[in-house]
Amino acid sequence: MLLVNAGVVFIALDIIAAYFDLFGSMARTGVMFLISGIFLIVFGVYLEKKRRGLMRRMEQTVSPEAQ
Repeated sequence: MLLVNAGVVFIALDIIAAYFDLFGSMARTGVMFLISGIFLIVFGVYLEKKRRGLMRRMEQTVSPEAQ
């Protein structure tokens, strides 16, 4: 009976270790998801500012010719 109980304990420890391993990999994946999301937001804001500046310059070059 001692060996059966020891086997159950080792199986339970294996399941708990697998859970912590999964949690660690999910944490790494979540951090990468957050970092890439922040990067995309910052990059989008940067590109929008560049686009607005380009549109402003295009309007300035077109308006003297239109008059």
